[in-house]
Amino acid sequence: MITRPVSKEEIIAALEQLPLERWAEVSEFIEFLRFRDNLPRPKRATLPLALGLLATGQPPPSEAEIERWLEERRIEKYA
Repeated sequence: MITRPVSKEEIIAALEQLPLERWAEVSEFIEFLRFRDNLPRPKRATLPLALGLLATGQPPPSEAEIERWLEERRIEKYA
């Protein structure tokens, strides 16, 4: 049987068709392949993700604002 290589786009299209409950199986399969081939886990670029979560387009809060928030939280918690 002769097969042709499958493109990344074709794989993604096939995965998008899977019901959500099958994604756990896909994840297990990927882990199996990593273990079998002893492949290192790819490093994720977490710094850009974290910076993206922190980016609001607003200036950072002042020390006074932070103190006020902490005081409000203490009042909520202990009142």
